[in-house]
Amino acid sequence: MKSLKYVVLLLAIVQIALPYCIPLKYVYSGRMDYEIVKNQVRNLDVVLEKIRLEIRRNHLQDYILLLGDSVMYGSPGDSGQSVTVFMEEAARRTLGEEAPAIFNLAFPAMQLGDLYALLLKLDRYGISTERTIINVRYACFVPREPDPPAVFWLQDDLRSLDRDAYKHIFPQLEQNGYSPPSSVYGQYKHWLEQSAVYRFKPYAYKDYIRKMLQHAWLRVTHQPIPSDAIGDPRPWYVKGDLEPYLNSSTVKQSFTDKPLDLTEENPDIYFLQKIIGHQTGKDTLLVMTGTNHTLMNDYVEKPGYVQNMISLDRYLQSQPIRYVNLEGQIPDRLFSDHTHLTPDGYRELADLIWQSYAALR
Repeated sequence: MKSLKYVVLLLAIVQIALPYCIPLKYVYSGRMDYEIVKNQVRNLDVVLEKIRLEIRRNHLQDYILLLGDSVMYGSPGDSGQSVTVFMEEAARRTLGEEAPAIFNLAFPAMQLGDLYALLLKLDRYGISTERTIINVRYACFVPREPDPPAVFWLQDDLRSLDRDAYKHIFPQLEQNGYSPPSSVYGQYKHWLEQSAVYRFKPYAYKDYIRKMLQHAWLRVTHQPIPSDAIGDPRPWYVKGDLEPYLNSSTVKQSFTDKPLDLTEENPDIYFLQKIIGHQTGKDTLLVMTGTNHTLMNDYVEKPGYVQNMISLDRYLQSQPIRYVNLEGQIPDRLFSDHTHLTPDGYRELADLIWQSYAALR
């Protein structure tokens, strides 16, 4: 009986202490670890918990959150070349030691529905969204036929955090293969696998503990830590493999010249309005990131695309939220493909975003 008490006590200590024992850099280093979160989206909750601890430990007040997709994330470069790093540098040049901390919670393939669900998760974790910068692109608002899903990663979170929004978008998610458990057993199994076990910290942190141990072993054996880049960050004009992708149905859909629906019948406008409602009265900046016009000339010169961009820009300007359009402001030579940037391109993007944000404060 006494030994059982010691086991329970030990488990309780581990449960409380473990989040403090894992260094932040293994969970979050200027951005989330793509491979770890991609393979298990519940690992995002560990990131939020660690950021919350970092905010409390350092008594941070004036921090900024970055939300968005792969462009704000900084793909395809590594975490040392991300938007976060360059924006922090720009902030320090402007404000010195008064520069705010910046936390990047953008993630590749995040849709506006994911960003709305993420804002609700941040509320739940007690992380302020008072100062938030969100990136969007033309592709965010094009018709879904029916893919991609309007909520790509955080369907379960939306289901638990805003039931009405979930019911509204469920038919579109269902068209894309999303199928929540319906039987009592299925619901119980899903709750056990995706909720209950993650309350046990050693299980919730297991992927980050594994990463920490792997890095420790590599250092002991004098081996290099593998890069966390998720693609080829070289400029587009030195690559020879872009043509098939640029002619794919995915790219054609994302640069469509069909008229955009800028009403709430469009799932993205629906979620954008949800985001704006959540951020009302807060220091929020919406950023339209740019396109490689040289590479995408055949798409962006179409009259329908040009008119769509004009209409979209006017629509976003009319919203009760601060908005800046960076289309055409980053030289095409700084792109790594049609929409993502090289490290120097992300430095330029970070500088432009910081200048816009600082001017609006």
